[in-house]
Amino acid sequence: RVITAAPTDGYRARARARPVRRGDSDTIVLGMPAHPGHAPIRLAECPAQSSGTQALLRLGQAMVEAVGVPWALEPDAPGVRSIEVEGAIDDGRVSLLISAADWDAPLAQACAAHPGVQLTRSVLGARGPGPWETLDGPSAARWTCEGDEFRVTAPAWRPHSPQSIPVLRATILRLLDPQPTDDLLEIGCGVGTSSLPLARRARTVLGVDMERAAVVDATHNAAHAGLTNTTFEVGEADQAARRLIRRGRRFDRLLVHLMRRPLGGPTLRRLTLLGAHRLLYITPSVASLARDLADRGAWRIEEVVYLDQLPGTVHLLSLCVLTQDPR
Repeated sequence: RVITAAPTDGYRARARARPVRRGDSDTIVLGMPAHPGHAPIRLAECPAQSSGTQALLRLGQAMVEAVGVPWALEPDAPGVRSIEVEGAIDDGRVSLLISAADWDAPLAQACAAHPGVQLTRSVLGARGPGPWETLDGPSAARWTCEGDEFRVTAPAWRPHSPQSIPVLRATILRLLDPQPTDDLLEIGCGVGTSSLPLARRARTVLGVDMERAAVVDATHNAAHAGLTNTTFEVGEADQAARRLIRRGRRFDRLLVHLMRRPLGGPTLRRLTLLGAHRLLYITPSVASLARDLADRGAWRIEEVVYLDQLPGTVHLLSLCVLTQDPR
């Protein structure tokens, strides 16, 4: 089954735009390269982007041009490689991925005229991008979903489409079906987007995320919501599974959020040792899901659904329910 979660226009609140030369002219636009013979896709004009991200993209391009930062049109050229934006017009971040720190001061000065915007940057080095650093603006972004307020500090994950989160949370609750006596483990918890509604249904929730900033924010967000049955820890999936097994921890249900890489058969089988009889596996990559299901050990496939978070695009979120006999 495919569940549609968002309207067809103006739903995407996150974008990464790259400098693209328009045709044979010297005009540089922020967008995505198109097929040969077609104009580049200007993300600031794309109807899939919310009005907030469109405004932030225009602001980011204007700031870079105002301080004379060059665009990096070649792989090894200095300058701005991309501009990332997140959030609504009054709650967002303009992030510039640059190859040197010389422009920090003028960019921060340009950002000072827009107090609602957080400016961050990651400096490119010999080994790729460095960590995110805040140059100016608020230290964290905030957004609200169904009455829950979430603080998000970079590089903690934020949804591409906040409008889809209520449907995603409702789908998670239906598929995982937590009970008042259940202890839940959530791997890839982020800032607690799913943890909070789960905690209102279950006895306890333990969230694990590899980003320390996300764990700090999740702890804050749960406390702000008045929830006392949640705890959060830093860790990668397999590392967390090993650690919890050594502690002798047991859980009734598991929720695993993945990005585009498979969890891996050894880790998926290791999770059976935590005693849970139900696991909800969420990934944006069908290829990763297929690879893990082929090496799932004792887990049985009960149901697979797809959430169309970004209608009109190729992005589908896969949600797979796996079960095993309780131990």
